[in-house]
Amino acid sequence: MKYTIVFQPRAISDIQNSINYYDEQQIGLGEEFYNEVFEYIDAIIVNPFFKVYSGNIRILPLKKFPFIIFY
Repeated sequence: MKYTIVFQPRAISDIQNSINYYDEQQIGLGEEFYNEVFEYIDAIIVNPFFKVYSGNIRILPLKKFPFIIFY
C-alpha cells in the first residue's frame, strides 16, 4: 500500500532554504541534498513505519545531511 505525502508550507520552505544553503557552500551540493530528501520521502510513501518520535509523530533522519524529516 502506498501512502500520500502532503507538505506543509513550512516544510517546503525549510527544504528550499537548505538547498540554497548547501549550494552556497558548494555548487551541486543543494541538488545532492534535494535528491536525498526525496529518496527518503519515497521510502516513507512505501513504508511510513519508521521511528516514533512523540505520540503519532515519526522521524526519519537523513544519513549524509543533518536534516530530519518529521511526519
